[in-house]
Amino acid sequence: MDAGALVLSLVLTGVGFLVLYGVIRSAVASALEEHYRTVRWYEATGEWHGKKPDPRALPSSVPSDEA
Repeated sequence: MDAGALVLSLVLTGVGFLVLYGVIRSAVASALEEHYRTVRWYEATGEWHGKKPDPRALPSSVPSDEA
């Protein structure tokens, strides 16, 4: 294998790892955000939306206790 092919394969491997890192980071951030909203909603209202709640069904903010 010549030096040019080696450099190209290293660059493509690096780019592949960066893309993989971005996808995994995005998935983890999304899962943690959904979990945070679900737990805060449950703490505020006592309503649980099943094993896998639809994140679109949960409100974007937690109801306040000022009633």
